[in-house]
Amino acid sequence: MEFSDEEQEYIQKSHPIIIEIISRLLAQLLLLREEICELKSRVRDLENRFNLNSTNSSIPPSKNPLNHKKISNSRVSRGNRPGGQTGHIGTTLSPVENPDIKIDHAPNVCSGCGATVQTKLLQFLDERQEAEIPPATILWIAHRIFSYHCPYCHTVTNGEFPRHITQKVQYGVRLTAYVAYLSVYQLIPVKRLTHILSDLHGCSISPGTVINMVERVGGNLEGFTDKIRELLIESPVIHTDETGMKVGKKKSWLHVASTKLLTLYGIFGSRGHAGIEALGVLPHYFGIAVHDFWDSYHKYPCNHAYCNAHILRELKRVEEETKQDWAVRMRELLLKAKKISEIFHDKDKLVGPSLIKFLNEEYSNIIIEGMQANPPPTPIKGKRGRRKQPHSRNLLERMQNHQTEILLFLTNPLAPFDNNLAERDIRMPKLKMKISGLFRSEKGAQAFSRIRSYVSTMQKNEISIIDGLMKATMGDPWIPDYSQKNHPTLVSTNQELALA
Repeated sequence: MEFSDEEQEYIQKSHPIIIEIISRLLAQLLLLREEICELKSRVRDLENRFNLNSTNSSIPPSKNPLNHKKISNSRVSRGNRPGGQTGHIGTTLSPVENPDIKIDHAPNVCSGCGATVQTKLLQFLDERQEAEIPPATILWIAHRIFSYHCPYCHTVTNGEFPRHITQKVQYGVRLTAYVAYLSVYQLIPVKRLTHILSDLHGCSISPGTVINMVERVGGNLEGFTDKIRELLIESPVIHTDETGMKVGKKKSWLHVASTKLLTLYGIFGSRGHAGIEALGVLPHYFGIAVHDFWDSYHKYPCNHAYCNAHILRELKRVEEETKQDWAVRMRELLLKAKKISEIFHDKDKLVGPSLIKFLNEEYSNIIIEGMQANPPPTPIKGKRGRRKQPHSRNLLERMQNHQTEILLFLTNPLAPFDNNLAERDIRMPKLKMKISGLFRSEKGAQAFSRIRSYVSTMQKNEISIIDGLMKATMGDPWIPDYSQKNHPTLVSTNQELALA
């Protein structure tokens, strides 16, 4: 507190005890002011946290508060009307020329006098068709072998069971693949899955048998995951991400590394360095890895590209919390740079050096403006350690330190603008946690991650999922091979079983 010259003169003429009391009160007032500032800061942080949603942070849309104000959609409208657009090839339910079943509906008696209808007087009037699912009950197949006695050399030759028939009584390949499909791909909980098998197919299978089927299919995919890991290491660009999982009573993490054609999942007990090492991709990778600002990724010697979708959301949060103009300008700059890179790269051209220099300088100027508007917090006298910085200051420092990685999409056509590919790949396994809550065992979690890697990779390569799972059940999973120009197709497992 400052005093005028007249007030200071009165204080100096006062009694020493009064001067001491005033000094003590001033010291207490300064401490009280600091506490008030600290409490105001905490209140502001809590208010800002309450205002977080999927558009200004990494909170998923499913966790947006229901009683909150309307959350605006960040997508830009193209002005199209709802429904099919011009040129869209639709699918219409149309009759077929040769129906599988024909049912004739003829009257039994005359509606006039009640006489019995004569068949020879019937006249065809009209036909209507319906598409129906036939009842699918369990089919029991008996595999029998015989011996042959040669009349010439008198040698007895025995027939052999198919390779996949190993037990006296067992569940078939398609049934096992069907269970894995419903459990891992459609994310149906085990108990509900047994109800589906019982109600729709008349097959009574225990929950333990369902779990054993899934784990058996997952155990046959070890070679597949090793191959996917090798192909990812050889890829020029990969996307990585991680999310929380629960295995038993332990907190675990699902890690993913993926491209447009490959997906590899792994569930481990660590989110950081140990989990990334266990997945086995980044420690041996030297291409471009796209990810968020999680610090554990920085330890690897590959080229790094940061997800600008995260940055755009954080800039929107700064804009809403502080009303500062630099956040708006930075959002506009990043979106403009994205548009420029798309124009050049779509024509197989590089962005010109002068344009890159201009965008980088504009980026740096906005950062400097933001730094001036958000100075570091002043240390509190008597308190050790750094004071907590506001979100805007932390974001500015990250964007300043990693400018090259954030704008890599401008200079390298291979580097994407965001990490949406990995976030889409991780969305369905995360949904598994919302449905089931946890994995009961590490073996079950490992089987899920392997089968999910297999299914996701088949989806990206337009391979039949059920046929691929049948091959995996037989111990011969589909494995991608990009040595040829055309991607390999999957031979129908029904043909293999018929030949076996």
